[in-house]
Amino acid sequence: MRPLHSQPLSSVPDRRSAPVEAPDFAGSVASTRCPKTAAAVWLAVRLVPLHMQMWRHLNAGVDPSAALSRIHGKDPGLHPRYEPHQLDELRCAVHRAARLAALFGARNSCLTRSLVLSSLLYGRPNAFLNIGFRPAPGGAAPPTGHAWVTLDAQNVSDMSIAQTEQQDFTVARRIPLAPT
Repeated sequence: MRPLHSQPLSSVPDRRSAPVEAPDFAGSVASTRCPKTAAAVWLAVRLVPLHMQMWRHLNAGVDPSAALSRIHGKDPGLHPRYEPHQLDELRCAVHRAARLAALFGARNSCLTRSLVLSSLLYGRPNAFLNIGFRPAPGGAAPPTGHAWVTLDAQNVSDMSIAQTEQQDFTVARRIPLAPT
């Protein structure tokens, strides 16, 4: 009888503690590495219901600012406040939650991911949800739409778009995340 694996178990690398490259929101590999710790995966799992709820609001035609208000109007302290040094963890968790929610039929879009991240940063001054458009080259196709979150004028939700490329988008809507 042949062994089930050709290498002894001691020579198989332990992948549980090794960081893995995770695709960023646009599908390319991000420059940051997402941790595969139990806490990081648990945060992503906890974000799946929020992602599903945001997707249901968008699917029903609810305006993005109204979706945020509906979520936070029920309980302003619904989600813990996260600090800027946790943004890499949040980006990874939001991306993982989006992939998990897609298994349940939710759409994995930049708008839904941005709404989830906006919900986590809700109440922070100088944080905005941006929705913009970029004309297609040649003008033959419809414009490209994109949503992203900025904190202190820096893109914090989609690291695949460089600052110069982000400037190509004309911001059609800028929603403040601090309640007025």
